[in-house]
Amino acid sequence: MTEAVPADFGYPPLPADPAGPPPPRISPWAELAVTVTVLVLVGLLGFPLGWLWQRIAPHTPAVREADGAYLTAPEAEHRIADEGWYLVLTVGLGLVLVIAVWVALRRFRGPVVALGLTLGAVACAIITWKFGHHFGYRGARAIIDAPTWTGTTNFTLPVDLRAAKIGLWHGWLRQG
Repeated sequence: MTEAVPADFGYPPLPADPAGPPPPRISPWAELAVTVTVLVLVGLLGFPLGWLWQRIAPHTPAVREADGAYLTAPEAEHRIADEGWYLVLTVGLGLVLVIAVWVALRRFRGPVVALGLTLGAVACAIITWKFGHHFGYRGARAIIDAPTWTGTTNFTLPVDLRAAKIGLWHGWLRQG
């Protein structure tokens, strides 16, 4: 014996649209304005991050004597620790910014804002490096380049990345 199967299979009918009406279309100009704002604000975060990096990273100790300037502990880990702190700070800020942009700019999620966030993060990383290095550079350079020197003076080198020595991306970008 065969039994007729009901058209709704015995389940209640589904609502017309469970998600509601589609969100209104975002203007390309509004999306571009938000993207440029994200890019600029994220890039400008490089200044306080550079200041923080130079404050908490260990500085390489050096000494100036009559015949020149030398590292006091050439095998010390200070230079590697500079890069480690740079990595921790920039990656940490990047994670916080990705979450903040995802939550705060819910309507503008998409490839254009993601590109603005990415370019802003690259600008932030370069500004962090340059600004953090600049803090102690002038004082150390004045001690190193002094034409005459008597006695011994201990000082510290500013924080820096090895990318300054080998060239960014294997020479594709040159240091100015």
